Amino acid sequence: MNVPCMRCKGNNPRWFCGRSYCPIIAKSEAMFKVKERVAKEEFSGSSPAPFVGRFGYPNVHVGILSVEERDSEIYDAPRAWSGANYEIPRIVDLRSSLVNSRFVVNVKGNHRFLDAAQEVGMAAKPVELEVKLDKKPSFRVNSDAYSAPMGPNASLKM
Repeated sequence: MNVPCMRCKGNNPRWFCGRSYCPIIAKSEAMFKVKERVAKEEFSGSSPAPFVGRFGYPNVHVGILSVEERDSEIYDAPRAWSGANYEIPRIVDLRSSLVNSRFVVNVKGNHRFLDAAQEVGMAAKPVELEVKLDKKPSFRVNSDAYSAPMGPNASLKM
């Protein structure tokens, strides 16, 4: 897919950002690859990491990043990516494959999903789990240069 970037118009030297890839195109290509695989409301797999939001403290979004595979260590392993010289599009593909099954919780309280997210964060290896979502995960391309690529997300079924 060789489409010029909508923001910098990659084919015009005056607006070209100078990168060897366009992050917006890389994210949207990853989204289309992932969309076919993870369009389910229930699945089992493993989780390499939790997600903790930064807005609305003490009521924040907490999520469990998971993928429908048993061996998911490589999906959230920056040191391994660096050691193996992964290209940026490959890293975007990996990060975009992680489904963020999220929920809003008061971090000062006690909640069974919060306990599960804390266990995922403390585990040395990815944790196997079953995920039940309220609806199919939604996909959104975020063109923010400061945030890590994110995969689809949906609310956990309570």
